[in-house]
Amino acid sequence: SAAITSQTFQALDADKSGSLSEAEFSKYSSAGVDFDDADVNGDGKLTLSEAQTVPSTPTESTNTNPMAN
Repeated sequence: SAAITSQTFQALDADKSGSLSEAEFSKYSSAGVDFDDADVNGDGKLTLSEAQTVPSTPTESTNTNPMAN
């Protein structure tokens, strides 16, 4: 699956800070990718390199089990 491109990253970076806040990232990742998992160094923001590790679609293992309800 494709990761966030530099162009997508810049579009998501609403305040042009050079990193994505959790709120900015959530606009992209409504599909179950956890911000804290993507934030490798734990600084509360995603750099382009961190964001590029995020799949555009979550893998099966990140989906909640519908049978668990």
